[in-house]
Amino acid sequence: MDPSEDNYIINPMTRVYVVALRAGEEAPFDADEDERTRAVPSDSFRIDLDGIQQRVFQVPIEPANFVALEAGKNKFLVRGKDEFGFPGIQEFFNPGSVQDYWLKGFDLKSEKTTEVLQRIGSFRIGVSGEHFAYRSGKTVGILDLGSIQKAKVEEGAVKLSSLWMRLNPREEWRQIFNEVWRWYRDFFYDPDMHGVDWKAVHDRYAGLLPYVETRSDLNALLSEMVGEVVASHCYVFGGDNGPSTDLEHVSTGLLGADLVPDKSADAYRFVRVYRGSNWQPRYRAPLAAPNVDVHAGDYLLKIDGRRVHASENYLKYLLGKSGKEVELTVNSRPSLKGARTFTVKTVRTERGLRRLAWIERNRKYVEKKTNGQVGYMYLPDMDEAGLAAFERQFKAEKYRKGLIIDVRYNGGGFTNYFVIDKLERKLVFGVQSRDFKPMRFPMVSFAGPSVALINQDTGSDGELFTEHYRARHLGKVIGTRTWGGLIGIINVIPTVDGGVVTQPNVGFYDFQGHWVVENHGAEPDIEVDLDPASCVQGKDPQLKRAVEEILKDLKTSGVQFPNAPPFPVKSAPK
Repeated sequence: MDPSEDNYIINPMTRVYVVALRAGEEAPFDADEDERTRAVPSDSFRIDLDGIQQRVFQVPIEPANFVALEAGKNKFLVRGKDEFGFPGIQEFFNPGSVQDYWLKGFDLKSEKTTEVLQRIGSFRIGVSGEHFAYRSGKTVGILDLGSIQKAKVEEGAVKLSSLWMRLNPREEWRQIFNEVWRWYRDFFYDPDMHGVDWKAVHDRYAGLLPYVETRSDLNALLSEMVGEVVASHCYVFGGDNGPSTDLEHVSTGLLGADLVPDKSADAYRFVRVYRGSNWQPRYRAPLAAPNVDVHAGDYLLKIDGRRVHASENYLKYLLGKSGKEVELTVNSRPSLKGARTFTVKTVRTERGLRRLAWIERNRKYVEKKTNGQVGYMYLPDMDEAGLAAFERQFKAEKYRKGLIIDVRYNGGGFTNYFVIDKLERKLVFGVQSRDFKPMRFPMVSFAGPSVALINQDTGSDGELFTEHYRARHLGKVIGTRTWGGLIGIINVIPTVDGGVVTQPNVGFYDFQGHWVVENHGAEPDIEVDLDPASCVQGKDPQLKRAVEEILKDLKTSGVQFPNAPPFPVKSAPK
């Protein structure tokens, strides 16, 4: 439990139980081992439903975060994690690449638990119950289940490179086409397929299969077919595009800075250096290291000892050096005399650094314009990163008199209700200790007004957050109408060749009888566009309006946190 944020998680979350199917028999783990593991003839197999709820017994295996279980001959295997958190996007769309689970085995006869494998993704027990297969990344192995033993990935590995098969791509593509059509027929959230004659859709697009020449062609055809239901989250990608090439993709190393050529100085000049956030590894900026002294206005003179001229693209000296150390020579003037040389580690992308700088600029703008009365929080998505950003920022900003919650460019996810839950908590009491200022109760509560910012790139669960925020009357919504996609996904089925075609499984409706957001978007209460001219000038009219509105709200709403009353006097009267 995290008492500072009123969060809790039960860890480990799962136990294993066994159900005695027949009445009148001894509890499984009270019986001796022979009775517990005796075979039941198939002709005498039965299930007694009467009283079955009282015949559920806990298996003597320690609780853990189990996610899968399969039974073999007097044994079973369970897959799980020590720390269970967010399912990564790879687990959702490419489960074959996952390798962060462990595998444990339990022997019904000895009641012993064995740690079998670490760092696997999936497993299957064979039909005979005597062997099991596992997968860890690109490694597939088969091991004996007869005697459960600790093993390592690579043991029992199958040499996949020696396997081959005769394949008729056109037959496989037809199979994939028909399967995708059936998946939508069986799993699309509306059994009436939005009023579309789904059989006629199949027949119309099947007529184009003879013209499909590549797997990419098939994806294009599938995209057009599933698009007939006119719904969001109809994703089609991947599949077997033939043998992979051995060509190595070369990335350019980036410096985390904006540079412009200064022709008069025949050198590039730093106009902005991104500082990132060194305590977060993915946001470490090359030029923000404590031993590097580079600032806006400095000139870039050399890269790895080679002179850089204004007439050339300096990035050519960083080709193939992504994530590698390079030597930079810089100076406050375009001269090698008195120049400084540093070794820095480049980055592959500057996207995170630039977004972080944008967030910090917005935060400072709000702080300045409101004299520190209003806090600013940015949520990039409604997934792991967004929820972590909310918890981190809300912990600091909840003490402000007002809040601006920015969900522009929010990529969606599934955690909006966690955020709404915290925003809805009301301040009820103060808590006084001897040596500290009064604390709030609940500790995670906010007492003032808030506004939310949205735009056309707020998508999916970011849009549901917007509607949820409005439905709970938490504040005004400012910006532009959102993306318009809220028929979500709860399952992903891979095609036979490893491709992915999602089926939108869940739609949202309000209690007034309307479907929410889908094909329209969430509407702002106050529409303000972020036009290209303002962007070029470094202005943000949406944020500006949010500040204006929150300052108005501060005059009429919010709860003033009072000081504690005088301590009670409990001495006996004299």
